[in-house]
Order: sequence, then structure tokens, then C-alpha cells
Amino acid sequence: MNKCFFYAAFVAMMAFGNSAFSQTNRLLKTSIDFTESDKTEILKLDNFSGKPNKEGVLKSYSVKFPEFDKLIYFGSDGNNKSGIVPSNRSHLWVLDSNYKVLNQAEIKKNAGSFHGHAAKEGTFTVLRLKDGKYMALLPLVGEYSMGYFKFEEGKSPLLNITTFGTADVDAEVPVVAFSVADNVYKATYDVWNTVVNSNLKGVMAKMRYEKNIPSVLIIWAGAVGRNIETRLMKRT
Repeated sequence: MNKCFFYAAFVAMMAFGNSAFSQTNRLLKTSIDFTESDKTEILKLDNFSGKPNKEGVLKSYSVKFPEFDKLIYFGSDGNNKSGIVPSNRSHLWVLDSNYKVLNQAEIKKNAGSFHGHAAKEGTFTVLRLKDGKYMALLPLVGEYSMGYFKFEEGKSPLLNITTFGTADVDAEVPVVAFSVADNVYKATYDVWNTVVNSNLKGVMAKMRYEKNIPSVLIIWAGAVGRNIETRLMKRT
């Protein structure tokens, strides 16, 4: 297992910066095929109208990825529970090409809500493709919606678009952003930057260098022996 790949994806996600902006609108039906994707795009539903089911799902897409040998995604420690937020702790989970979980979270067993079970649902995802490139995918959050992948061993992945209420949704619904590049840093950089610089409704994220780290975070980090400074983070 290539630990450099997993670490690089995490570092790249934390340090994304400015890049060229590209947005594509595509009419989506019941499936999304990423096998021919070779650039950075955003897919969204401009005039969505629908009612969530009993699980809060507005739309569910089957997903076809290009051939890959490893996939990582950020998801909760689920303790075998279902849902995008079954706990307040997020981990990086590693899957093989059959969507089997390969790793164990590297965290002390007595840490908070840790149970050591990957939730099936995940958000930011990176694939190491068999052609040597990397694909980064980011399910998107809108004003009334939230996207997430659902991974289960031996099954095709799903991309669910959900809402946390029971009311009908009539709005622009962003679905997913994705990018393909020769290395994991550029793929991650491009997908995050494109979303941050888009005109999508509901996007509130900012670049790291545009943020000031709250003093409470610095105090907390100091308490656990970490040296975090706004000045250093802006340079990262």
C-alpha cells in the first residue's frame, strides 16, 4: 500500500489555492459516467424540483469510474451505522477496486467516538487510475442539498443528493465537481479551487490564505503540543 498517495491527497486537500476556473452544466438522469472525463468540471441541476424520500434523498445516481487500483475517501467512523454524519470524527478510508476497505484508522482506540468501522457514505474522494493519473471528486453542498458517495463492497457506487428536511426542493442543486491530473496534488488543487471560485449558490468556503485561524484553535492546538500559527498557515 502506497502511504505517500494517501498522505499526498490529505495534504493537497488542506492546501488548495487559486487555479483556472471551469464549469460545465450537464443534463443528468440516473447515472454518471466518469470514464471519459479528462478535465475539471462541475455538474449541477439548474432548475431542480423534487421531494425527498423517507431517507431524505432527492436523487440517486449510479456511478461508473475509470479503471483504478486504489480509492480513498473521507467518511465518518460509523460503528456500522449508516449516514453521512453518524459521528463527529472523520477518517481517510482506503478501498480497492472492488470497494473493499483496506485500512484501519490510525487513531487510539479510546479516542472519542472511535469504533474502527468505515461508514459506507463518504465525501471527498480520490482515485489512483490504472493509467497513472489521478481523479479527484467532490460531492457538492448547495443551499438545500448535500451530495455524498455510498460505497459498498462488490457493488457499483452511488452518488446521493440529499436534503436534511422533508419539504420539497425547488432550487439549483449542485451535484459533483471532479478533476483529472497527472498527480494527486494538481487533481485535488483543481477540483477544490474550481468550486471555491464558482458562482454556485451555497458555497461558503474560502482559500486557506484568506482565513484567519481562530484563537481557540491555536489554544487547542497548543494544548496538544502542536505549533499552529496563522502566519505559517497562510504561507503553506
